[in-house]
Amino acid sequence: MTDATTPESTTDPGDVQAQLAMMKGEIDALQVTVAETTKPWYKQASILIAALALLFSFGTTYYSAEQTRKADIHNAKVEVSSTEYFAVANALAVSGSYDRTVEFYRHSLEKARDANDWTRDGPPTRRP
Repeated sequence: MTDATTPESTTDPGDVQAQLAMMKGEIDALQVTVAETTKPWYKQASILIAALALLFSFGTTYYSAEQTRKADIHNAKVEVSSTEYFAVANALAVSGSYDRTVEFYRHSLEKARDANDWTRDGPPTRRP
C-alpha cells in the first residue's frame, strides 16, 4: 500500500510538487503553533522560581555576612570588669593621679553587677 509520502507514489512530477506544497503548508502550520505556545521567559514558572531562589540565596548570604561582621566587631571589643577598673583606679591613686582615679572609680561602679562583683565570673573561691 502506498500513500502520498512514500517514494513509490512520487513518479509524477506534478504529484511531487503537490506533496511538497502540502508539506510546506503543514510545516508552516506547525511553526505557527509552536510559536504561539512558547511563553516569554517572565511567564514561565520554572524561571520565576529559579530567580526567586537566587534572590533568596543572595539575601541570606548578605544577612549571614552582616551577622558575622557584627559578631566579629562585638568579639573584638575588650570587656573590662569592675574589678579591673577598681584595680587601675587604686594604682592611679597610689601614683598621685587623682583626676583619673575618680574616673576609673566611676567606671568601676557603673560596671559592677552587685556589691560582691569581684570579676566577671564572680567572687574568688577559697582554697582549703
